[in-house]
Amino acid sequence: MTLTANDKRASMPRACDYTKTFHKDWQRLTRSGRYNMKLLKEVMLLLIYRLEQQGKQEMIVFVRAGTHAELFE
Repeated sequence: MTLTANDKRASMPRACDYTKTFHKDWQRLTRSGRYNMKLLKEVMLLLIYRLEQQGKQEMIVFVRAGTHAELFE
């Protein structure tokens, strides 16, 4: 079965953005070696995926990453 041009089209994925603080947190957590960053990345991708599936026109901005104690000091 051949696909029509309409069947091949897809909307662009929703953009996400990172703050400078998030980027620094990510590097710090990666260097420490204590945390499985693959799990954090998987959760981030799931959040983006869920937003796309709901068809919302919103953008996710990741602001901070870390333990509960680190985030609420």
